[in-house]
Amino acid sequence: MQAVILAAGRGKRMLDLTKGTPKPMLRIKGQPILEYKIKALPKTVEEIIFVVGYYGELIMNHFGHEFEGKKIKYVFQKDLNGTGGAIHLVKGLLEDRFLVVYGDDLYYPKDIKKLLKHNLAVLAREVEDPSRFGIIKTNKRGNVVEIVEKPKHSKDKLAAVGIFMLNKKFFDYDE
Repeated sequence: MQAVILAAGRGKRMLDLTKGTPKPMLRIKGQPILEYKIKALPKTVEEIIFVVGYYGELIMNHFGHEFEGKKIKYVFQKDLNGTGGAIHLVKGLLEDRFLVVYGDDLYYPKDIKKLLKHNLAVLAREVEDPSRFGIIKTNKRGNVVEIVEKPKHSKDKLAAVGIFMLNKKFFDYDE
């Protein structure tokens, strides 16, 4: 299985911390966030495709073409046009099922394993203030019909937390 790690953004809200360093390379207890992320991936993930941009060469130099026994490829995202745009950049490199994770978030390995049991899935968490997150709207059967980015008002409180299990049917839909 493959994992796509989205690591192209600058992390503007981090101010001086990301001046000259991509946000996913910020260190926690001496290790870049991305190292924790890769180590949390299950063994079934054999290949990682990084979507890089801002100071992407720092990520490339750190991880090379193999890390923790996983093959690594890189794609540069010049136009920062969101998650869908980033995933479309790697379309030609993907097999059928693939995991998509944001480069600057951390997840429990057990949550990732649960996600992998499904063909299509998104990890979510209930939040108090939906205006700060991408909020998932579902139909009566509980299927995702839309993710609304930072709605001003919403009765829905289920926030997408930046990890998705997808397959190539994703590309049958418009960005």
